[in-house]
Amino acid sequence: MNLILKREQAVRKGLLGGHRGMDFMLSFRVDLDPQEQALIARYRADDEVIAVISTEGNAIKVVQGEKSGVLTIGDMVDGQLYQCRDVTTLLQVEGVVKDGCKRFKVLLDVMDSFGGEEVVEFGELSEGTTEGAPIAVLPETSIPETSLLDSDE
Repeated sequence: MNLILKREQAVRKGLLGGHRGMDFMLSFRVDLDPQEQALIARYRADDEVIAVISTEGNAIKVVQGEKSGVLTIGDMVDGQLYQCRDVTTLLQVEGVVKDGCKRFKVLLDVMDSFGGEEVVEFGELSEGTTEGAPIAVLPETSIPETSLLDSDE
């Protein structure tokens, strides 16, 4: 899977043709290999939501693609074009798209893993060391000082 991003800019013109700043365009699409295309078709995953881009306000405008900002696998494959008022907004949209592609790749890997097995090897640690070992820290719980046995009810 490859994400193809294209950034462009255009002069924003006023009513009388004067320069009113710049608009920034971000177009993107996902290019899948035949095996990945087959997985999407097999699991009918075109409508699976991958990312959500907030299009409220006037900072982002969807020029081509799903107008609500909800990106599905099908939308990513078909391609999208967003117009942004500033570079910061363009970078935020780009970040959401990249994060969505990471989730998309995980989804493809899971779809491809059915019917097989996964082997996870855990090495032995020396006694007294925890180097490299994930440690779960559970939140402290507060235990009330009175118990049910102490109540007069």
